[in-house]
Amino acid sequence: MSLKMHRRTLLLGLAGTALTSGTSRAWAGLTGAEADRDFAVFRNGDPIGHHRIDMRTEGDRTIVDIDILLEVGLGPLVLYRYHHKNREIWQDGVFQSFESETDDDGDTYRVRAVRQGNEIAIARNRGDNYATGDLTLLPTTYWNPATVDRPRLINTQDGEIAEVRVDRGNWQTVETGAGPVEARRFDVDGDLKLSLWYDRDGHWVKLAFPLKGDSFEYQLA
Repeated sequence: MSLKMHRRTLLLGLAGTALTSGTSRAWAGLTGAEADRDFAVFRNGDPIGHHRIDMRTEGDRTIVDIDILLEVGLGPLVLYRYHHKNREIWQDGVFQSFESETDDDGDTYRVRAVRQGNEIAIARNRGDNYATGDLTLLPTTYWNPATVDRPRLINTQDGEIAEVRVDRGNWQTVETGAGPVEARRFDVDGDLKLSLWYDRDGHWVKLAFPLKGDSFEYQLA
């Protein structure tokens, strides 16, 4: 048995690209140790890896490091392995760049997106390079609650643009390693299909999605 997971579906990463003052306020308080995220990832209830986010500030810059490691196997035999690393740079609340490397079970991806004046230039090893003038785009790295306000996102694995629709759900009780928290659910459809939960402080606390008959879930440690 093998499981081939594509970044467009797995949505493995964490970031955002907010350019308005309202969006900046939405995540301005999310930096520091309390903003770090460490998720355990489950497939059909079985643990398969982690998704970790580390945030730190250096002057007026915010640096977000992301590490995702997933392994699916049979006993000690690893049948599928996914490793994604990504670094985002923000300055004064404005997205500046991300640079990612992915090993999707032997298929390698490298993407660099950089804000240059009135456009975002995107370079990738799998596909043509291009630039977009849509400065409201967010990367698919869901720590920023402004993600659910965007109809278009930059896929941080392959650098493609994903068109999405978001339905706002109800407040629910979400279990975490530190106990239950109240969080609002957002269902994403279109090129990406998943559900996200954010608590009342705007912190990302859960993700879930179906893939090829399996159920995947992030649980906050």
